[in-house]
Amino acid sequence: PNADGSVNYDLFGNKIPIYECPSNPESGRVQDGSPPPDTPVWQARVANGDYSGYYGVSPQMATLGLVDANSAKNDNGAISKTANLKFASFTDGTSNTIRLVESSGRPHVYRLGRKVIEAGPGSSVRVNGGGWCRPATELNVLLGVSADGVSYPGPQVINTTNGIALGSTYPDPYFGVDGTGQAYSFHSSGITASFVDGSARYLSANIDVRIYAGLISRNGGEVIRDIEQ
Repeated sequence: PNADGSVNYDLFGNKIPIYECPSNPESGRVQDGSPPPDTPVWQARVANGDYSGYYGVSPQMATLGLVDANSAKNDNGAISKTANLKFASFTDGTSNTIRLVESSGRPHVYRLGRKVIEAGPGSSVRVNGGGWCRPATELNVLLGVSADGVSYPGPQVINTTNGIALGSTYPDPYFGVDGTGQAYSFHSSGITASFVDGSARYLSANIDVRIYAGLISRNGGEVIRDIEQ
């Protein structure tokens, strides 16, 4: 389905409660849509969803020494644009691989519990993603941020910001048309994550970035001993 196709507008404006976290102050609103030029005038016409997956882990994270090299691949997550993944693809184990995490508040930009940018028709600056039907709602690859949530890549991966703000150019020079969301919730100390085996766990905002990257990787061979940090 195409979120930009006019025949789908009525469908994609439907709010689906199970896709929304009750703690999100933006829940229950129709507030996302594709940036220009997909829509010449940005319109909030897509209902939001708060849960997204990763395609992989940015190799830049390993270059900076933040994660292990075997974790840092663009295509080693639980979802893929190109590979037909099967359970056998998850050699790290389905209970050790993240499928979905919270990424709430999009397309507005939140940092450290505060809304710092309001997405709207008058501004092109927003997180790319949020609508439950949009491919850009996936989190692309893990690309941490600085402690203030402004610059990337960096060591902070949970609850620092809900996404990297797009500028005035779209497709973005760095991200293209892919999503720019980050793991973020309105819980005080972490996020809820679901794993490929169907289990759900609460991950602390203080989790070690290497452990978090290892949980995103489906086949990096990481030994995960202590998730609860």
